[in-house]
Amino acid sequence: MADILFVAHRVPWPPDKGEKIRAFNMVRHLSRSHRVHLAAFVDDPADLGRADELGRWCASMRLARIDRATRLQRMAMALLSGKALSVAVFDDAELRGWIRERIEAGIDLALGYSGAVAPLIDFTPTLFDLVDCDSAKWQAMARDRRGPSGWIYRREARIVARLERQIAERSAATLLVSEPEAELCRAITGVTDGRIQAVANGVDTELFDPGVPWPSPYPADRRPTIVFTGVMNYAPNVEAVQWLHHHVWPCLREHPQRPRLAIVGSSPVASIRTLADGDDVLVTGRVADIQPWL
Repeated sequence: MADILFVAHRVPWPPDKGEKIRAFNMVRHLSRSHRVHLAAFVDDPADLGRADELGRWCASMRLARIDRATRLQRMAMALLSGKALSVAVFDDAELRGWIRERIEAGIDLALGYSGAVAPLIDFTPTLFDLVDCDSAKWQAMARDRRGPSGWIYRREARIVARLERQIAERSAATLLVSEPEAELCRAITGVTDGRIQAVANGVDTELFDPGVPWPSPYPADRRPTIVFTGVMNYAPNVEAVQWLHHHVWPCLREHPQRPRLAIVGSSPVASIRTLADGDDVLVTGRVADIQPWL
């Protein structure tokens, strides 16, 4: 049984969004055969009171709270010091100290979840799950922006790409969520020796068992329903739904069975909320459980 230090940029509880779900399932799986020591950040006060649930899978745990004022202060300092804004917000001295103490007490492996926590970890061997290449996302966002925001996004893309190269070069393995994303990471980092690998997201077949009856949240018209689920203030999700609605949905809604489109996810922005028409397109906002909607 190994001692594994798991450092994440978001506390993986409750597992109610993509990045948390992936991290939680890693922690849960590793805990079956090893001792997991979790260091993570909390940016939603509601999560802080529920995070104790993770004690079922963690041998030890330390959480660091990031409030709005702290976030803005660290981002301002990052602009002055040449650091990436999205990395600097996680530069927490207390959590860094706890991680150092945990390493000194003895661990066998460090696992970083998101490149943003890389500066907190000074240990070998280290495995990193980048999930996807953040530098490429910043670069894509920069293409659509002008003025100060475009400059910040281009700056972020450049500095984060440098960090991703450092991570890939020093880590025993670097994981991405898909093979195309892994290939993109190889191109960005220049690491092509097999240490960059794809590990796809899975599906919890017990949680999402089609044989378990759930009360339907839909009207009793039994129309076929297409569900898009995700955090709906996240730019790639917003762009995907807008593309679906503008380019695909006009054809689908002409089908004789009159399918319904359900956009299920928290924090929908105004451009998503306006798509709801009360009949063919539903925008739910945050839901207590996703299972009934699927």
